Amino acid sequence: TPDYLATLPELNRTGKMLHALFSHYRSGSMQSGLRMHDLCAIAWLVRPDLFTLKPCFVAVETQGEFTSGTTVVDIDGCLGKPANVQVALDLNVKGFQQWVAEVLALVP
Repeated sequence: TPDYLATLPELNRTGKMLHALFSHYRSGSMQSGLRMHDLCAIAWLVRPDLFTLKPCFVAVETQGEFTSGTTVVDIDGCLGKPANVQVALDLNVKGFQQWVAEVLALVP
């Protein structure tokens, strides 16, 4: 959230660097919130408890005239195909923010 991101520079040098980086992040905005896919992937590896997963069928569309290369996620099972991945649909935001703060406390 914007309020949380505003606290990063106060933590340490790494927090200042991350705030500067996130200020120019290409996915989302400081006002509406950032889509932190890379950091979420790392968080899932070490803190999977922060995520709500759902089994879904996922495929990459390769034949569509307008959707070629698009990742299709069948969240509601409309295609009737068996789930082939676990898709993260929700994140414990407060827990994620706490985890980030704990990690940042370990660095200068």
